[in-house]
Amino acid sequence: MLLNEILNKGFDGHNFINGLNSHLRDLLVCKDNVTVQLLEVGSEIRGKYIKQSESCSVDFLLGLLNIGNTCDLQYKVSQNKRLLVELSLIQMAQVSLKKKE
Repeated sequence: MLLNEILNKGFDGHNFINGLNSHLRDLLVCKDNVTVQLLEVGSEIRGKYIKQSESCSVDFLLGLLNIGNTCDLQYKVSQNKRLLVELSLIQMAQVSLKKKE
């Protein structure tokens, strides 16, 4: 339902998935003290990223990024772009469920 609300407000599905991919990338960058300096945000936001990244494993983030990147690559040629984004989010949710098990 949230995706529907976002798209109904005029946001593009491609921008949505790319924004999500960027966020996941930033979380992955925060997993290592050496790479955290690659974040181009203020110290307060950096702290929030670091805190959020602590609840995610590297494998989990890489799995989500793989799904998001595949969606990004397929977006331009997809006949049903909305379905592609929805399926990608479902796949990400499945990875999240496996993480909780």
